[in-house]
Amino acid sequence: MNSEQPQSTHNAIGSLESTKNPVVDAFLFWTRSKRANSSLVLGAVIGFVGGAIFHSINLIAFPAIPLALPPFGLIGNILLFSAFGAVIGYACGLPRKTIHGVLLGSLAFFFCSQIWLFLSRFLPYASLIDFKAYLNFYGGNGLVAALYVVPFSIPLRVLIDRVYSSLIRSDLPGLKPKHLWIVLLACALIGYLGLLPGFERNYLTQVNEMVQTALAASDVALYPSPLAKDWIAGSFMNNASHEYQLRIESAFYWGSYLLDYKLPIMQEIVVKFDNGWQFSCGIDYSGRIPYCVGSDLFIYNHSADI
Repeated sequence: MNSEQPQSTHNAIGSLESTKNPVVDAFLFWTRSKRANSSLVLGAVIGFVGGAIFHSINLIAFPAIPLALPPFGLIGNILLFSAFGAVIGYACGLPRKTIHGVLLGSLAFFFCSQIWLFLSRFLPYASLIDFKAYLNFYGGNGLVAALYVVPFSIPLRVLIDRVYSSLIRSDLPGLKPKHLWIVLLACALIGYLGLLPGFERNYLTQVNEMVQTALAASDVALYPSPLAKDWIAGSFMNNASHEYQLRIESAFYWGSYLLDYKLPIMQEIVVKFDNGWQFSCGIDYSGRIPYCVGSDLFIYNHSADI
């Protein structure tokens, strides 16, 4: 019996003997903790599977809509989510105390969410968006998200503790069936969050049909009204092709800054063609498209401070 207790302690801290130096001890625990390392793998698996569902669910559900997946495409985004999951899982599992793990995991989620927003929302439009405006718009949202995720960090930490206890007892990695159900539920939840709501799908379908109609038209006079305006018709005719992708955004980009400040815009559909030219269509609160504006016009007016 006495010989088993040191072995449990040995497993619990991963061959860690105190060096009487708190910095070195913390580093050794950081690199050898079975709980932290198993939580890293667990988080990576949840991030990978959940990210795969999150980024592919709309491609499968709505194949007729050519959706964009910035910043790295389907495979790149899945790997990025897996990396985020590993970081969040590791942070959640590193502290010995559960409450500290929950708080640290939530903080890690905050930073990962900010990196994701920066990569997916700012970088694709870096030439069109003021960085200060981006921070004002998204910084607070990320902090709120960090508070929202606290309840989700609790079951993650509990799962980590259960897996850790299993590792200590058996010294074999793995998940029990009841733990596997929790992992699958977490993956399904992450994936479900990526599903487009019905009204956004309608907006994307509306803009996609508008683009197809304009591409098939033989004259500008036959363009749908939002694309027949003087400020976009010529650019569309010269730059548009059948190779394009769409994405939906909050009313944050060109349209809501450029034309009629009194026009209430709820969301925007961004259409980007394979030659790099893109335009944005504003969606008002009744679901109509009052106007579309090309990126070339925005850059011209933005540089002139109009």
